[in-house]
Amino acid sequence: TTLTNSLTSTSTTSASTSTSTSTSTAVLVTSYGVFRPGLPLWAIILIVVGVLIICVCFVGTVVLARRRIQALRAEVIEKDKEKAIRSGLGNSRYYDLPGRRTEWEVERKFVSIDFTHKLGEGAFGSVLLENADAQAEFNFRSEIDLMKMIGYHERIVNMLACVTLSDPILLICEYCINGDLLNFMRKRRKFMFEHPEETDETKIITVQKQLMFAIQIAYGLEYLSSQGFIHRDIAARNIMVDHQESCKIGDFGLARLLGEENQTYQAKGGKLPLMWMPPEAIDKCAFSTASDVWSFGVLLFEIVTLGGSPYAEWPATELLDRLKRGERMERPDNCSEMLYEVMRNCWSEMPSNRPNFTELRKELGSLLEDINEDTTYYLKLNDQAHYYILDSSS
Repeated sequence: TTLTNSLTSTSTTSASTSTSTSTSTAVLVTSYGVFRPGLPLWAIILIVVGVLIICVCFVGTVVLARRRIQALRAEVIEKDKEKAIRSGLGNSRYYDLPGRRTEWEVERKFVSIDFTHKLGEGAFGSVLLENADAQAEFNFRSEIDLMKMIGYHERIVNMLACVTLSDPILLICEYCINGDLLNFMRKRRKFMFEHPEETDETKIITVQKQLMFAIQIAYGLEYLSSQGFIHRDIAARNIMVDHQESCKIGDFGLARLLGEENQTYQAKGGKLPLMWMPPEAIDKCAFSTASDVWSFGVLLFEIVTLGGSPYAEWPATELLDRLKRGERMERPDNCSEMLYEVMRNCWSEMPSNRPNFTELRKELGSLLEDINEDTTYYLKLNDQAHYYILDSSS
């Protein structure tokens, strides 16, 4: 019995020792777990590959799901756009919910309109507009929404109120009694042709008055650009003249919000003011603050010539090619070398080389300060100048 117990104890001890030794040398520890003795290498590799495949499939599923969600979201937004156009809700990003009254909204009963008196025309047609189609109404609502965002400035034709909860939609703005700058200047120019010796400044336009117009407009455009807006239709016909004969920027039908000064708005064509546009806008429909600067240079030409037609002798079909070759309008009569240099800087081929509106306002201010008794104060007009050819009012 003693011998048997001894052998059993020895056997148990040996087995225990053997097991302990086997366990300490055969365990394989990896980042994927612990593999026990007897697991072949091919099985380990198969497990690792399987785990990798599962991870890749999971990531792929997540990516595809996100793309699908984005596609569905875009589809919903597009449908909302179409619905907005059909229902006349306005801008696809900024519009009031139906029945929602804002601080701009006034009741129709408080608005009195003289439909027999047409004030003018803008980018979307007459100021008095009836029976507009869905797209025209969409554009008009977008203009109203944009004017709400622009805010108040003394050199802008400011929005006062609107009626958008029922038809017809109304945009109520400041009234400038002297109309647009183009016709204002042409009427004064006609009088000056007929009375060349007249010095009454209530009937004529002087060099000082021209520079005042330019500075006021530059001031308004400086504000617009600082708020991230581009106008895209800077021209004398869209500048209004108030009761004090001061200028205000109007007609925001083509205006857009860029957000950042150096951004570019890519238009999709449409009705655009060709003769006031820079090469990059004519060629690629690319608009920016720099394109507004170019247009301002053309507006300076209009101011100096009291409403003369830009590029009067250039066929429209040749405009882009000639501008790309570096051709520019010649210095008009009654335009100083310094003012013409300001124009030419606005017409730099590279948008980045054009001055900003703050610089333009300061340069024009310096020119105004330099006017003295020795400066030619009164304009001497030449009614045979080529830039008056297309102007029937002269």
